[in-house]
Amino acid sequence: MRRVAKRNPALRTFQKLRRLMRRVFIETPLLNLARLLIPAFPRRVILTIATGIGHLGYMLAAKTRRVALANMDIAYGKSISMQEKKAVVLASFISACRLILDLLWFSRRTKKRLAKWTWYDDSLKQSFSEGAQLFVSAHFGNWEMLGLMLPYNGNYGTSIAKRIRNPAVDKFLNKIRTTTGQQIVYKQGGIRPVIAQIKNGGCVCLVVDQDTRPEDGGVFVDFFGLPAPISGAAAGLSIKMGLKVYPLFCVLERDGRYRAYTRECLVPQPDEDQSQLTRRIATALQSEIKSAPGNWLWMYKRWKRRIPGKKSAQYPFYALEELVSDDVNMPSD
Repeated sequence: MRRVAKRNPALRTFQKLRRLMRRVFIETPLLNLARLLIPAFPRRVILTIATGIGHLGYMLAAKTRRVALANMDIAYGKSISMQEKKAVVLASFISACRLILDLLWFSRRTKKRLAKWTWYDDSLKQSFSEGAQLFVSAHFGNWEMLGLMLPYNGNYGTSIAKRIRNPAVDKFLNKIRTTTGQQIVYKQGGIRPVIAQIKNGGCVCLVVDQDTRPEDGGVFVDFFGLPAPISGAAAGLSIKMGLKVYPLFCVLERDGRYRAYTRECLVPQPDEDQSQLTRRIATALQSEIKSAPGNWLWMYKRWKRRIPGKKSAQYPFYALEELVSDDVNMPSD
């Protein structure tokens, strides 16, 4: 069907219109209903609902589950059992559901709920005492919560986001994101607002583990033993402006609160280029993911771009057939 659509412009246009109609007439009404109901529930109920929906999603979303398990095979191979892999993927489904529900839940009485249900640990407090301005994170735990927590605690910052195809969802999500003062810059908007924020003494947090094409600034890194491109923007900013890079994360604690924390900062070296620092950033992110794999978004198609010299059998089933060009930065052996 997809191959036919590529050859038939009329069919391709029809499919785009069908997707647009689905977003307008299904996604938007569901979002409006959820934004009314979810914030009214007590905290423990939200966590219970997230767990239930996560289990249901794991059972019903066969294609998504297959992607996640394929990613687990790349990352862990035969070092853990299939049962253990499925347990991690289930935890990942639950974590993703909790993130979505909590975006809605924290949209009402935001400051009061942040005061009660979130906290900085000593590592993050120490980072700010050192003058930290440049943070990197991953699709790990509740990365969206960081955008609410940092400005609420007086650390006004900027984040780069990808525009969501449904305009109503995009507008609502950014309204939540900016509740406490966070500035949102779209990827298409360039890096200038980010630089301006840093020069004005603010902080910037970049989620860099998403697939980034080399022509868009992606740098191939060795990620769980297999080359994959991630954004080199954080490393570029670090080198250009002489900033330390602080890995920043937010995870749920047993008592239902979110804890924000940092790991050891990465200091750009005099002879280090953007690719080298990006690889050190990737190593730091991978280390955190390994410490609590159920917090990472395993359902994302992380390894879909192949490089020359790597066989297709080494990549997951969803990897693109075409290879990237030979002139991109490759991870060193």
